[in-house]
Parts: sequence; C-alpha cells; structure tokens
Amino acid sequence: LRGDCPYDEKICLKLKAQNGALSKREIDVIKLIATGLQDKEIADRLGISKGTATKHSANIRQKLGVNNKAEITHFAFQNNLIA
Repeated sequence: LRGDCPYDEKICLKLKAQNGALSKREIDVIKLIATGLQDKEIADRLGISKGTATKHSANIRQKLGVNNKAEITHFAFQNNLIA
C-alpha cells in the first residue's frame, strides 16, 4: 500500500515520526508538499485555509525533525508516500 494508513488518525508503524505521531491529514499534506505544491495550493486541494495548511506544514517539520519542504519530500520518498 503506497501511503495508505490502516489506522485512522494514527501513525502507520512504517511512518514513525521523531517528535509525535503524524495524523492522516498531515500525511495528506506531506504527499502534496512532495508534489511541489505551495501552502495556498494545498489549502485549495484539501478545502482548508492557507493558515491551516501552513500550520500543518510547521507541525510536520517539527514532528519529523526537519527544517524545510525538501526534507519533507525526502521523507515522503523514503516512506513510499509518492512514486
């Protein structure tokens, strides 16, 4: 299964985060970040505000212990969230 977590709102065992569990929504945001979308585009795709998308991105960086979207993309590739 590519990026599908069988545990709703809980982290898949394969997707362990350094500083907390990733939610299903955060995994959705990771997938979109990895395709090169900006926060506004992610917000539009998910039907959320730009501020919420930005907050998800910040939370993801904190949980993964990374500093930027390139490192989030690297995480997505390593964990087969995107091809």
